[in-house]
This record gives sequence, structure tokens and C-alpha cells, in this order.
Amino acid sequence: MKHSSISSDSYYGPYFIIVLVVSIFCIVLLLLVPTLIVPLQIFLGIIALVTWILLGGKNWWMAFPCMATFGGYFTVGFKIFPDEAGLLLSVLALIPAIIKGKQKIIRDRIQISWAFKALISYFILHLAVSLYYADADLLSGAGSIIRTYSKGLTYLLFCWLFYKYGNTKNLKIALSIVFFIILIRIIIAVSFFLSSDFNINSGTGIFVFQSTDDLRASAILNMLIAIILFYISKNKRLRAAIIIDILLMIPLVLIGQGRVSVAMAAVILILWLAIEKKIKHLLMFSVMVFLLFALLYNNLGVLQQLSPQAQRALSFLPGFQPSASLGIESSDEWHFDLMEKGYEKWVDSWHSILFGNRIISTGIYEFEYLDAISKLEIAAGMARYESTLWMTVATLGLCGLVLYVVIFIFLFRNIIPVLMKEGIPDFKHAVYATAFISLILMLLFCWITGGFPRYELMFGVLAKTMCEDDKLRSIKSDHASAQ
Repeated sequence: MKHSSISSDSYYGPYFIIVLVVSIFCIVLLLLVPTLIVPLQIFLGIIALVTWILLGGKNWWMAFPCMATFGGYFTVGFKIFPDEAGLLLSVLALIPAIIKGKQKIIRDRIQISWAFKALISYFILHLAVSLYYADADLLSGAGSIIRTYSKGLTYLLFCWLFYKYGNTKNLKIALSIVFFIILIRIIIAVSFFLSSDFNINSGTGIFVFQSTDDLRASAILNMLIAIILFYISKNKRLRAAIIIDILLMIPLVLIGQGRVSVAMAAVILILWLAIEKKIKHLLMFSVMVFLLFALLYNNLGVLQQLSPQAQRALSFLPGFQPSASLGIESSDEWHFDLMEKGYEKWVDSWHSILFGNRIISTGIYEFEYLDAISKLEIAAGMARYESTLWMTVATLGLCGLVLYVVIFIFLFRNIIPVLMKEGIPDFKHAVYATAFISLILMLLFCWITGGFPRYELMFGVLAKTMCEDDKLRSIKSDHASAQ
């Protein structure tokens, strides 16, 4: 196997706490101050940006997971999503880190899979073709086309950069920060739920939250990160608090209206217990879930007392008839029509089967005023299939799908056997477990939810780098013992 050159982090100073405090202070003010003082928001944002670029150092990569898990979007005349901003912040902090470093900071790991570079290049080529045929400027359809591809490309670029330059030494700190950022996201989303602004875009100043989506998505992310934090400390009280936090996410998933999210939450708990080989706990959990559903099935009238959001999330229960005003049937019809549209576009020709379809932005700005059939055509043209499977194959074809498969094999081929054999005895294995669980969630529900693979890639590369770094430490330790 080829290896990259050995690196050194000797020049980095103890500035991270300063960066963290300044950045969090500025971010909180950015979100909470009224619209009337946007100039102050911009000023604070610049302070946070400069501080991070100059002092981020070896923690350059932390900006991405912290931003990517926050939800919502910035609006400065056009939308900037947090994962896009996170990648930009990471790259801006990486550049001075490389320049200041006494040696290159390329990590001494086995060479990353060729599929990363191939898929990144394929994304860029696909984007270029779509833009060429769109013949639109950046402030019209071209911006929407770029955004569609960026939803997959930003995570691929981060994963490639992190594997080559990322340092896993402070991963515990980073994931702890991510956990609290998700909690802030949940608190804000719940506050919107308790207000009259729920189900619409909500926010002040230059940041906007997407209330319902943020709530159910952040609850699932919270559960995944909480599993990792459970193994950071052996303190029983802390672990009990984390267990309570995970259980509290279940009612939040219900409030978020996501029927698929309810299933995801159940799968997360089942897989966690299974990997831990807690067979008794798994049986108890299964029996409790069965009894709960049996009780609800025999008392369906009780569900009518729940909030409309919770009723919608539980509408999959046999015999339960939630309020017709929730639009469940129309939602189901929309999703299945999109699946059919994705299949039709994929098998349209041998070219589309192999290479997918270009993104078409025609009519996107009239979307809200059109009939259902026109909306369906526009959504399919923009690859908004709300499905990882059809987002991938209908847009990128078999070429894109195969490259994704090769990447996931590279990330997980060594992790899964270790996890199945050893369970979760420590933090490292907890990261493996979260990566594996996120992968299983994608495989189980890719037909009905999601977009290009995102968090699955991020968790996967974090686990892979930890695995490779652990191998290197073992090799060096054995070598030192032999001498």
C-alpha cells in the first residue's frame, strides 16, 4: 500500500479555546439579534471568520461537522447552507495551517480510494454539462443547479481533505461541540414549534431555520452523536443523562412529523443494542415496543388527542385515521410519483442509465404557483426526488452509483468486522458503531428519504481515519518494543 508522508503538528499553539469562545459568542449573537442591527451581525461574523482562519490550526476540519449539523441556511441576497460555509471555513483555516507548518501535514495513512477523486471529478463534470445546457446566470437557474450538486460534492470534498490532512486527536472535543450545537438547534426548533411560526421558515437577521425539517433531522443526529458521547466517560450519572437525552428524542421525532424518522429512531436503538450484544435489553425493548403498539392499536382514539404533528408521524399504524387536514395521502402520492419519475428518467436511454440526467432549472421560481403535474416535472428536473436512491441513479447514473459503492467499501470494509467482533468497548468503537448505524439507515430508507449521501460519508471517514491511525500507532508501538 502507498503511504503519504509523515506529518508534524509541532507549530500549533493552544489557541483553540479562544477560537471556540469567540466563534460561539458570535454565532449566538448572529442568530438572536434583531434584523435592525444586521451590520453588527456582519461585523461579528467577520471577527469570528478572521479568528478562525488565523488560529484554527490543526483543528481546521472542525468547522465542517459543526456547521453541517446545524441546519437552516444563511440568506445574504442568496442562500448559503451551513455545510457549504463549513467547507469554506475549513479550507480557509487549512491553508495557513499548511503554510505555517514546519512540515507538510499530510497524514501517514494508506492511500485514499481512487473513487474519491473519480467521483469528485465526475460531479464537477456533470455540473459543467448541466450549466452548459442551462445557459443561465448565477442569480437565476444556474445557482439552483450548483446547489443541487453541492449537496453531494461538499461532503465528498471534506472527506477527501480530512483523510489526507485531518487530525483525529481532538475528535472527542469536536463531537462534544457538535452534540451541543445540535441541542441548540433542537431548542430553537422547539421554540418555533411552540410559536405560531411552526412549519414555515423562521428566523431573524441573516439566518433562517426550516422548523419541521430541523426538528426531526436534529433529533436523529442527536441520537447518533449521543451514542458516541456515551462512551467518552465512565461516569454513571453522565451516561444516565445521555440515555435520557436519547429517549427524549423520540417525542421530538413525533413532533417533527416524520414517519420515516420514527422508524429510523427505532432502528438506531435496535442496532445499538445488537452491536453491544445486549440481547436481554434488545428483547425487552422489542417487547415494550410491541406492547406499546398493541395498546395503541386497541385504543386508537387516544392518538386523536395528540398534536397534529404526532398524529402524522404515527399515521403508519394500521387502522389509525388521522385528521384529513394533515395531507398524508397527498404527501404519499407526491413521494411515489417522484420515485416513478426518477425511474423513468433513469431508464430513458442507455446514456441516462450509465451517466444519469443533467439538472434542469426551468420554472423553479414559479414552482409555488403551478399545478401538481408541473411541480412534479420541475422537482424531477432539479433532482429533488427526496430519495437517496433516485437522487443518485437518476442524476449520476450507474457510474455515480458504482463510485459511491467503491467509496463505502473502502470506508467500511475494515471497520465492520472489528465492530461485529469487539462490540463497543470504547470511544473509538463508538465512532465505528455510529458510522455503521448511519450506513444501515441509508441502506434501509434510501428509497423513501434523503439526497446524495452526506452524514453517512462524514461518519464513515471519521471512523476510517481513526481505524487507520490506530493501526499506525500499533505498528509504531510494536516497532519500538522490538528495538
